Amino acid sequence: MYKLTGVSKQFVSQDRIVKAVRDVDLHIEKNEIFGIIGSSGAGKSTLVRCLNLLEKPDQGQVEYKGVDLMQLSKKDLNEERKNIGMIFQNFNLFSSRTVFENIAFPLKGKSKDFIKNRVMELLSLVDLSDKVNAYPSQLSGGQKQRVAIARALANEPDVLLCDEATSALDPQSTNSILDLLKDLNKQMNLTIILITHEMDVIKRICDRVAIMSDGYIIEMGSVVDVFVNPKKEASKEFTLQTYGFNEVRKLLKKLNYSGKNLELVYGDNSASQALISVISQKFNVEINIISGYIEVISDQTIGRLVVNIDGEADAIEAAINHLKIEGVIVNDFI
Repeated sequence: MYKLTGVSKQFVSQDRIVKAVRDVDLHIEKNEIFGIIGSSGAGKSTLVRCLNLLEKPDQGQVEYKGVDLMQLSKKDLNEERKNIGMIFQNFNLFSSRTVFENIAFPLKGKSKDFIKNRVMELLSLVDLSDKVNAYPSQLSGGQKQRVAIARALANEPDVLLCDEATSALDPQSTNSILDLLKDLNKQMNLTIILITHEMDVIKRICDRVAIMSDGYIIEMGSVVDVFVNPKKEASKEFTLQTYGFNEVRKLLKKLNYSGKNLELVYGDNSASQALISVISQKFNVEINIISGYIEVISDQTIGRLVVNIDGEADAIEAAINHLKIEGVIVNDFI
């Protein structure tokens, strides 16, 4: 669907050069939900705007369905953009137009009957048929984003770009919009590219994810692989921030345990609390659970524990090896 090769983009701001996107290579498959995540200023919003050339890269190739958008004339680019829908954090609705008129806006030039039928179809799709004559000021944030999604789908695009689409919403509305996007992905074979700084959004609906930092993509892969066992130290630190592990580190310093502090990550088919009990007895080690929880990532149940393990050095090593044999990811927790 999308292939980016060596894409870079910089801006001049207050007499200094800001390198927003640096030498990005990226391949996004048809019909997948692909997430791009990073801290504020990482370059993710600039990158997503490069995908439809709202921001034209300074260098590199942006291929969409085998066509390099960088080489197209303005007219041909506008035609291609009809196949690329986009929604934003602040909805970008016309405040003086009704819901119907907002959704109908991209359909200018079509017959009245076609527009009416298409708008009503889209309103049904996003579950807003009763709001057809309402104005944006009469809608909740979640309803506004549903209107924005319907408008983005008006021309039946193949891909939907979502730039921080849930950041302005409350948790309930966020979940509702994410459920809608997941349904649209399945029902319409819609490729979705989702930009966010919220880990939970990525974990809930994305198939693959790229982590951005300082304009670079520092790690990319399946959501489970990247969040459960990140390969790069920078991406590992980024993912751990979301688990409140900095506070856990402070707690461990206060407790001042001897032995080793470990992070244990496991799935349905590996470890559990029962395994912790088994290795305590089998290897004669003491294990204190400092922090732990279970979460669902891409429909897989993942457990994550921070523990302190104490005992004879050989016993600790044997216990750690046993955990690894049972499929547990074991990392030193420093």
